[in-house]
Amino acid sequence: LTTMTRMIDEHRSRIGMLKSLGYQRRHILKMYQLYAWIIGLSGSVMGVVIGVQVYPQAVWNSYSAMYHMGNFLLVLPLAPCLIGILGGTLAIVITTLLASRKALRDSASALIRPKAPKPGKRVFLERIPFLWHPLPFTIKITIRNLLRYKLRFFMTIIGVAGCTALLLTGLGIRDSISGLLDLQFGEITKIRSTILLEHSSNSNADTTLNKVLAEFDVNYAQVNAVEAVNGNRDNLNFVTNLYVPEDPNRLNQFVTFRERVGHKPIRFPPDAANGPAVVITERLARALELSPGDLFTFGKPGEEKVEARVSGIMENYFGNYIYISPKVYEQCYQKKPEFQSVGVASTLSDDQMDARMTEISSTDNVSAILMIGQLRSIMAQVVKNLSAVVWLLIFSAAVLASVVLYNLTNINITERIRELATLKVLGFHKREVSSYISREISILTVIGISIGLYVGIGVHGYVMDSLEINEIMFSRIIHPYSYGAAITFTILCNVIIGLLMRPRLNRIDPVGALKSVE
Repeated sequence: LTTMTRMIDEHRSRIGMLKSLGYQRRHILKMYQLYAWIIGLSGSVMGVVIGVQVYPQAVWNSYSAMYHMGNFLLVLPLAPCLIGILGGTLAIVITTLLASRKALRDSASALIRPKAPKPGKRVFLERIPFLWHPLPFTIKITIRNLLRYKLRFFMTIIGVAGCTALLLTGLGIRDSISGLLDLQFGEITKIRSTILLEHSSNSNADTTLNKVLAEFDVNYAQVNAVEAVNGNRDNLNFVTNLYVPEDPNRLNQFVTFRERVGHKPIRFPPDAANGPAVVITERLARALELSPGDLFTFGKPGEEKVEARVSGIMENYFGNYIYISPKVYEQCYQKKPEFQSVGVASTLSDDQMDARMTEISSTDNVSAILMIGQLRSIMAQVVKNLSAVVWLLIFSAAVLASVVLYNLTNINITERIRELATLKVLGFHKREVSSYISREISILTVIGISIGLYVGIGVHGYVMDSLEINEIMFSRIIHPYSYGAAITFTILCNVIIGLLMRPRLNRIDPVGALKSVE
């Protein structure tokens, strides 16, 4: 918008010359429209090619670490590509059309002469004398100039806000996924391995396995895959795990029951005085749109489902669970649970734990052993691959910040070349002329950053929702240093571009700039 509008302004004399030579209005419009179509299609096609080649490959690599997905095969999505190409092109074409039609309203003689600068206007602060009068002259001029060029005012704020929001989103994604493993396997899940049994058993049975496991903290459990359904909306269903511990009062030693926001403890087993009550994980609650106190149904596919009340929604990032006490399970299913897995907690190192579990795997009634350390390694690879997507996003935001600020600063100087030349004639020093421009850009940058941080928080939450799959929920953490990094980078771009533009300001020739065309 800014670039194409500025191009038409720079070509005013050329448009006036063409009109004076007898070219019809539609021929002049056609020339600029052709240019806009060429630029729009070229840039949009290039963006689509880069987009479909780079980003899908990065996302594919992230999920292939957890699933067997075969070889990567790119199928070009025609609808999104066409929307991207036409959207980007039409934005340029329509902007050029409006700007050129506006210019063509003037006569040829008016177009050949340089466009008069916008007249200064009183700003709202001038109506508040006790605020306006104490301000220095340079600050007053800056405030007036900011509001005089409204298009540049809003475009700079929108551009800076957009790149700050993207930077914060990228850094926030990195924060949200980098700490997942420590949260899940350090604070929430304290089980080091899960032993699957061939036949159901319990901790009181006189078995070889219980004797071998005497050195560990163990908790028998029944874990079944069930389908959970929101009772009020049958179209909301989710396949999850029903977890029934043998001793619900000891389960807190193996799993931390707390809310994600505020880490408020959740009671388990829940109070079942008002009917069957369960604790569910947050990813399941969001998929079924459930809140504490809501009723929902669950059961094995093809079997009759039972109804329970949500007592609490707990923080959990890998896997989805419905935690239910044996008493409530028996109340719902009219039978006692059969414990066919054993959760093992220990303070041994990973290598020691692997060695002991390898020995235990040959014990009677042991079907398989799932090591949490191995699961953590798989999840670490997923997180590592997702980092590639994050850095792509950060790089895109960095390029956007640089291009937007450079473009707008360059246009600001070109558009006001006569004004800056006048300042030089009036005796302003080089530093004063430079600060005349940089002060305005700095103020707009600060405003844009403030808006961008607010927008970035919302975009970050949306992106995290989009990245999630059924078995993984990401946190919504943005560390303070990520806010600082997004702010610092945007300000740094502003400073560097200001330094790059300073030689151009110094090269302004007052005589040449102020020379009359007539």
